[in-house]
Amino acid sequence: MGGHVSLTDDPTQSVIEFLKSRNIDKIHIEPNVLDESALREACITITHEPDPALLVGVTKAVCGLADTGSVLIVDGEGSPLQASLLPEIHIVFLRASDILPSLENAVHLIRPTHAAVLITGPSRTGDIEMTLTIGVHGPGELRVFLIA
Repeated sequence: MGGHVSLTDDPTQSVIEFLKSRNIDKIHIEPNVLDESALREACITITHEPDPALLVGVTKAVCGLADTGSVLIVDGEGSPLQASLLPEIHIVFLRASDILPSLENAVHLIRPTHAAVLITGPSRTGDIEMTLTIGVHGPGELRVFLIA
């Protein structure tokens, strides 16, 4: 659905390289996803608070769904839902071992007290003239880094 998937064995370095390639130096990051001290050493400012002015949000997926290519994000510390929905670019990390066959296999991972979203690609919408628009109601770009 228009997302980009890359394999990585060094998630923090992969994000640093991506951000440097886009000249981005400030991100909203879910806590405990990447090596935050390495990000700071690379001159990347991080926040755990939502900020609509930021271009990039970084989260970790609870799981991936093989049948739809979706990732499951559950809200919690560091506002991961807002990091996945507010910025123009959403970077999500998914462990290969956390890929499940379908939503039926993942439902038990969602606690009733937490909000969750399934993300399959960049936000997309169409108007009455059937014109497709990307990134109106959420990120226009989705980058999934798959950790083997």
